[in-house]
Amino acid sequence: MSASRIHNSVRNIRINLLFYLLTVLFGFVSRKIFLDYLSADFVGLTGTLGNILGFINIAECGISAAIGFALYKPLYQEDRESINHIVTLFACLYKRVGAFVLTAGVIVSLFIPLIFRESDFSLLLIFSCFYAFLLSSLLGYFFNYKQVLLAANQKGYVVSIYFNTTRLCKVALQMYVTWEFGNLYLWIAVELVAAVVQTVLLQHSISKNYPWLTESKLSYEELKKRYPDVLIRARQVFLHQLKQFFLTQSDQIMIYAFVSLSMVAYYGNYTMIVSALTALFISSFGGIGASVGNLIAENQRNQIRRVFWEFMALRYLITGVVVFACLFYLEPLVIVWLGDEYVLDSSILYLLTGTVFISTSRGAVDTFNSAYGLYDDVWSAWTEAAINLTVSVLCAWHWGVAGLLMGKLASLVPIALFWKPYYLYHRGFHEPVLLYWLGNLKLLFCLVLGLVAAYFIKLGIDHIMPRADISYGSLLLNGAAAGSLYLAVYTALLYSVSLGFRNLCVRGWRLILRRS
Repeated sequence: MSASRIHNSVRNIRINLLFYLLTVLFGFVSRKIFLDYLSADFVGLTGTLGNILGFINIAECGISAAIGFALYKPLYQEDRESINHIVTLFACLYKRVGAFVLTAGVIVSLFIPLIFRESDFSLLLIFSCFYAFLLSSLLGYFFNYKQVLLAANQKGYVVSIYFNTTRLCKVALQMYVTWEFGNLYLWIAVELVAAVVQTVLLQHSISKNYPWLTESKLSYEELKKRYPDVLIRARQVFLHQLKQFFLTQSDQIMIYAFVSLSMVAYYGNYTMIVSALTALFISSFGGIGASVGNLIAENQRNQIRRVFWEFMALRYLITGVVVFACLFYLEPLVIVWLGDEYVLDSSILYLLTGTVFISTSRGAVDTFNSAYGLYDDVWSAWTEAAINLTVSVLCAWHWGVAGLLMGKLASLVPIALFWKPYYLYHRGFHEPVLLYWLGNLKLLFCLVLGLVAAYFIKLGIDHIMPRADISYGSLLLNGAAAGSLYLAVYTALLYSVSLGFRNLCVRGWRLILRRS
């Protein structure tokens, strides 16, 4: 990467990691308060409504990714005229999507009495919550669309600062009104007001960073003709994101349908912890996608391959940490945080860890596929979504949450593990996919061997520090001791077999020396 790409990537990582830590802290404290003072059913209700709106918002899927890809080259060439044209096209598309989301949201709201007919909450409360979420999402379509320029220009940290600051303030205020008043309507009002404030701040930031950004004088039809690839790629990405919705956003809807509203909250506790762990990826790699796009725009083939394997090694390093934490410390953390009654069956833990491994380790391949604009394998999206939905429905009927996770794994294995790497090497790198598997199996070997070592390390630590009454302190000490030993073994394994990891260490060391 060039110095500017490294600088922007590091800045994105630093800002995102800071907010990651704050978000995790606020998230755990607020979850405890909301469950204690507002009930598990209300937490489940907000999660279910959020997922219903997520289904409506799939109309957006693909547009922002396609626009981001279209912006890489003009940003690299500093072609302001093309940037104005593309952002204007984005605005036109987003406003049309916003109109659709509004219409669809109103139609869906007519069925709320039927969907929640067994709920103990009043319809007024449910409608208030639904429309607060709906209006918050509409602000993004009609006002916040320009933030795509910041993300494509490797300035995602700007969006992160405004977005996360307002979100943390919102959660803090929601905790206060919950603690002080226990009023559900005040909680909903804070949700909506925070979205408005966030929109105002983002508009100010974009105007400050891009004072030259103006609306193109070309009509929507003229822009479509000038940039036909944007709409083609948007349709392709839409199908991929539709699949992603079924993999991630449909969980709470299906749990409500097959189990109960309270189980939505119980499973949500697990996914919240997992999300806090996997957010390390979002924090670490949130600004790297644009840097990869910039690198590919320069078309330096050897450098692209080198960065890919550094990215793969870094992904596996953090994946190993996340999987270790899930397997050995997720259930104890739930016990300390919420109590024994919130612990789910161990089969759910193992299945959830499996999906986390595949979903996070695949990130390097997905990032490079996106940077190359490789979205035309729409059949894979349909196949993955169909497998996930079919297996999930059949298995969830018999095994509940565990069955839902079986459906996820059944869809991830053939597409994420096998097809996507082949697609990248065949269409992007133009090399035999065997090269990928030779490198990937080395990383996988290190992960498996590291986890086997972690099992025995954990046994030894538990023997030295037996847990009579589990607490935050004992859990922290146990985790720090076992985690440090595991990380030392795992990084040594990666360093010994992975050239990408060694190159990554050299790059990191040079960066430290440059800053010292």
